Parts: sequence; structure tokens; C-alpha cells
Amino acid sequence: FLGFEILTVFASHLGTAELGAQSIIATVASLAYQVPFSISISTSTRVANFIGASLYQSCVITCKVSLLLSFIISSMNMLVIYTFRTKIATLFSEEPEVVDLVVKVLPILALMQIFDAFNACTAGCLRGQGRQKVGGYINVFAFYCIGIPVSYILTFNCHLGVGGLWYGITNGLIVMSIFQGYAVFHCTWQDIIYA
Repeated sequence: FLGFEILTVFASHLGTAELGAQSIIATVASLAYQVPFSISISTSTRVANFIGASLYQSCVITCKVSLLLSFIISSMNMLVIYTFRTKIATLFSEEPEVVDLVVKVLPILALMQIFDAFNACTAGCLRGQGRQKVGGYINVFAFYCIGIPVSYILTFNCHLGVGGLWYGITNGLIVMSIFQGYAVFHCTWQDIIYA
């Protein structure tokens, strides 16, 4: 969440319309994240229960089902955000400049839903495995070493405006998804169960 607040600070240097658009987009992103986050919480509980029962095959199935469910939910989120982007923008503002910026950036946010949901569910799997530290390191690296610097460069050096903020953070989420997915499915379950 700190990463998204940093994006808002960046947007404040672009202008009032950009800051208004950023606030709307961040609110939509936060709302869309709630269902994948719920799946993440239930996944971590289920995986931890199976680890406690020494049923690692059930852990693997739970992680895979969680990712499938997150893909379905994020695809629905993506479709809703993309299809209704103009209506969503006008729900929050009547300023034409703000609405125009939001409508231009929401397709980026729509695409980001796939990676945001994947990230949420793989983080839930890692929590269930008791490997929160791994997820924490990946999160810091992906957001603060890749996502936010790329956002800054695309926004201010490449002059992409608010869109640059979200392209950058999407890059961070892609990196996070890859590394967390690898960490979840390329672990030694026996070591986790008997740790």
C-alpha cells in the first residue's frame, strides 16, 4: 500500500487533474483487490491446515485452485474495469480533464488485475507455508527496486503522465508474480512440513 501512496505523491507533481485521476484510479485498484485478497486469506489458512496435517499434495492442489480462482476473478475485474471505464470515471468526477485521464489509464489498471490477483494468491500460499519472509523480500525488491523507479522514469523522464505511474507498478507486479509463483511451486514441501 505504501507503493501506491508513493505513486500519489508522484502524481501530485503532475498537476491537480492528474492527482484527481490518480486518486480515482487508486480507489478502483483498491476496490478490485478485495476479492483476490479474500481468496489469498482463505488460501493461507487452508495451506497452513494441510501443512499441519502433513498433506502436502493437498497444499499443492489448494495453491493451484487458488490461482485458477484468482484468474477467473481478475478476468472478471479486468472486463468490468475496461468495459465500464467511462462510467466508472464519471461516478467519481464531473471534471472533463480528470474523466479523460481516468478513461485513458483504466485499461492499464484492467490489465494489471491479472498480476495483482496472482500476486495476492501466491502471497497467501507463501503465508500458509510459513514463508512470509520470502514474500516480503520479493515484495520489497519488486515494488521498491523495480515498480516505483520504473514508474518514476516513465512518468517524468518519458513524459507518460499518470499512465507511466501504472505501467511502472504493473511491471513491479509482473516481477513479483513470477518470483512468488516460482517460490510457491519450487519449494521442498517435506522441509516445510517437518520444519
